[in-house]
Parts: sequence; C-alpha cells; structure tokens
Amino acid sequence: MVADQEYIEPPPPPKVFISRVDTYFGRILAQHLGRSLPGETGPESEASETKDPLTDPSFLTAPRKDGAFEVSGSWRVPATRPDDHVGYVKSPALQNLVYAEHVRDLTKAVQESAICVLNVHDDDGINGVFEDACTALDIARNYAMESENAKTMILISTTMTWAKTRRPGQEEGEEPPEPPPEEDDENVEGFNEEDYKKRRPHPAYRKFLELEKDFLKAGRDSKGLLTTTIIAAGLIYGCGEDVLHWMLKDAWQGEKVPLIVPGDREKVPGDRKIDPGKNHVPTIHARDLCQVVQNVCDNKLKSKYIFAVDDGKEPLNLRGH
Repeated sequence: MVADQEYIEPPPPPKVFISRVDTYFGRILAQHLGRSLPGETGPESEASETKDPLTDPSFLTAPRKDGAFEVSGSWRVPATRPDDHVGYVKSPALQNLVYAEHVRDLTKAVQESAICVLNVHDDDGINGVFEDACTALDIARNYAMESENAKTMILISTTMTWAKTRRPGQEEGEEPPEPPPEEDDENVEGFNEEDYKKRRPHPAYRKFLELEKDFLKAGRDSKGLLTTTIIAAGLIYGCGEDVLHWMLKDAWQGEKVPLIVPGDREKVPGDRKIDPGKNHVPTIHARDLCQVVQNVCDNKLKSKYIFAVDDGKEPLNLRGH
C-alpha cells in the first residue's frame, strides 16, 4: 500500500508589474492578467471560454480570479477623470497601486515582480508614460545586476518605429514602390520580425526606437538575468475605444465616416492628401494584444521582437462598413 504523500502547496502565481495602469491599454492589460491563470495561454485560455470575449462588457468589472497573476502597477492620473469620455477606473483585478513619483514604493514593486511590462504605446507626449517606462527599466536593470535575480521584461512599443523603413526593392531616398492596383496583398513583400535591426522610425518616434535599442541592450548586458521582448503593436482598439472612438461611434450610428490619411498623391482641399483605401494601417484588438503579452509571460520565446497586428487586410476605406 502506497503511503499517502504529503500535500505540497503549489507556488504562488508570478507577480507582474505594469508601468502606468491608468492608461487606456494599461488598465485593460492589468484586468486581463489579473483574470488569467499562469500557463493557460492557448486554446484553453479564459478568453476562448466566453461566448464573445472581445466585446463582453462584464470583463472590465470582473473581480480577480483565484490563482491568477498578482498584478501591481504605477499611476499618475487620479481614479476619476470627468473630462474624459472613457475615464480611468481602477481595475478590480489589480492588487497593488503605486504612485509613479514615489520612488521607494515604485522600486519595491518592480523589484518584487518576476515580470515587468513597460507600456509606451499609450504615450501622448504629455502624460509621462514614456518617462515612467524608462524609470522602471532603470530600476529593473540595476536591481538585476545587484541581486542577480532574473526577470522577464516586456516592452509594448508601436509599429511607428518602422514607419520609414525601406521596403524590399526600395533604394535610399526613393519613394516606396507601389504595387499595381489589382495586385493581391498576399503577393506584396513586407517586413518580418527578423528585420528589426533595419527598422527606421517616423521622425516623431525616434525616442521610441532609442528606447527599444536600450531595452534590448539591457537584456544583452545582463548575462541572462533579464529576458527582454519587444512587442510592436498596431493601433489598439476595443474595450473602450480611444483613438478610434469617434470613427466607430459614427459608423455605429450609420453616419458616413470620412477618413483623411497621408500617403497618396491625390490632393484634396487644404493641400492635404487623401488615400483612397490603399494605406493599410496595422491595428490590433486590446484583448488580442493582452493574449500576446500573456503568452510572453508564460513562455520564454526565442524571438526578441514581435509584431502584434490583426490578420485582417481590408484597406481603411472598407473598415466600419
């Protein structure tokens, strides 16, 4: 007869620090991880168990799930924003909040976390999101070297760091080659993650590229203590649209949605340029991006650079119809 084995309590779930959970995507990510069990990425994850996970209105108000990631995060914006159509409401699944300028509390939160997520995608130039991510990176880098404790570091950046990258067949200083109008998107050669060393940013996003380089350098210099992964996300939508709110609202109400974007040769009044559906803007639903982040939390990926964009290939003038 086999003797009863002594019960061994499972280890506590990993602690995750998210820089700036008071932003659009920061709040959604904190809620998602606080509702997700470590190791459950894949077809059996929570997101696939609900009938319509991408639009489920109860998601953002659901409590933390037992055994889920223990999430802490920094903030600058108070928990009420009457001037914002979305407003910041603390995620119910979030366990610990620290003020971004309280260095001692911030340092403790970063040091105690096995996973640090730095989100600069929500930076608008004045909200301090970019600067706070840099501060958190410095804290994690210094602590790893002093304590020799390993951490997983995730930087959520933007595809705008690729905006001026030369396409295959494009010479220096030339305009990007335009495919024939009838050519299928499947036949147009694009970029992949392995091309990240060739990327060139939009002029307004040069500092984002420099941060990406510094972030990967921190991983290389850490002697294996920091596992660094960059997620270049497209335009984020869903769960309380921000950038696309006006467009989706008009489409929902049956209004015709005009869309003026750069990139074409056709002039319109005011010397602006309009793209009649040929400019493909990469997008990703917030919950899909959360799944990408969770996958990186669960698995040590070989790739140091990941694109996070929707699979849809419809040009801009078809979206919302």
